[in-house]
Amino acid sequence: MDSSISQLILTPIDQPELITAAIQDISLQGILNQTKAGYVYLKVDDRFIHTLFPLLQTTQKKLPPYFEKPYNIGAHISVIYKEEIKNLQPIAEIGSTFHFNILELCEIKMNEKIFFALIIEAHELITIRKKYGFSEKPVYHGIPVDYHITIAMGGV
Repeated sequence: MDSSISQLILTPIDQPELITAAIQDISLQGILNQTKAGYVYLKVDDRFIHTLFPLLQTTQKKLPPYFEKPYNIGAHISVIYKEEIKNLQPIAEIGSTFHFNILELCEIKMNEKIFFALIIEAHELITIRKKYGFSEKPVYHGIPVDYHITIAMGGV
């Protein structure tokens, strides 16, 4: 993604059957992980992508690249972006399980890119960020972003 994000636009998508499928069929919890570069994320069930992607009603979508290099982490919720970390510090909660709730499905436009994501409510993740001196929301290239699980990207 661009290092100069100038615009972030969230547009709710009215597709309640997709949210219902997520809530009924997929566990709303994940395990906190950290990469060697410092990126902290909540690893969630890959069915958030594999099950929900086909249900997403949009003509142009593609799978997010989270199952291939350089990512290889699958479905996840970003907690602390590596760009936010000035000094790599151990996060005591790594390996712990955290719960979350799904608020809505949105189309997110970042400059020229489009993402389809579930917006997440995760009070425990806010607590972790604050404990280690970060703001409540993750900050991606200077822009605070909602906790989310990307299930698709725009494009063909």
